Amino acid sequence: MVLLIETTAHTQDGIEIVSHLIEADAEGGQEFFGFHNSSDESDSFAIAEIILGEAEIVGDGFETDEQLTQGRYRGFRYDANQGFGNIGVSIRLTAGATVSLLFGRVRRGIGSVIGRVSCKLCKAAVMAIVRAALALAGIPFPLAGTDLAAVRATFETALDAMAQGNVNTALQSLISLLPSTVWDAIKDALHVVNWIWDSIDKLIERVCTAIGLCPPQRTQPP
Repeated sequence: MVLLIETTAHTQDGIEIVSHLIEADAEGGQEFFGFHNSSDESDSFAIAEIILGEAEIVGDGFETDEQLTQGRYRGFRYDANQGFGNIGVSIRLTAGATVSLLFGRVRRGIGSVIGRVSCKLCKAAVMAIVRAALALAGIPFPLAGTDLAAVRATFETALDAMAQGNVNTALQSLISLLPSTVWDAIKDALHVVNWIWDSIDKLIERVCTAIGLCPPQRTQPP
């Protein structure tokens, strides 16, 4: 049996970012995760990581994104003109396996109508950027047990590639909603925040505050 351990989602006028943490019991199992693509003007991406054990991950309607398929990552892309009504990812997990799955869907031209990006949308977008850069670099996530000093340069190289537009259409649209200072803000945050799993939210908060889309956190009086 496949168990859905945790789901977080952000939806806002033509943008949807959903994260799943999926785990199999002692028998293993298979599950399909997807959505109805109600708009033929939306581009999408999916990033899956095999965190524990083994899993077979196959896109349905999605095409394989070779750039984001590294090591234990499987990346997928969907361009609006492909015309599928339902798209998703089928995951077959062995006993005790764990997989994280991130979906993103962005309507084309959303930047011209959305106005100012909200703090919540900034956090969801930066999380997607960080997860995509980790996949591009083949760095495991969560990061506990990883030698962060050893992988920081590789991660920053992946960020530079994304900043130059070397990502799928949906991610490009999501990135275009944020100020160009987001890249330096992420790099700066890496040198301040101990960015293991327990504090990844702190890194994201710091980035969105630095680029002016989230208010500064209030410090508690002693």
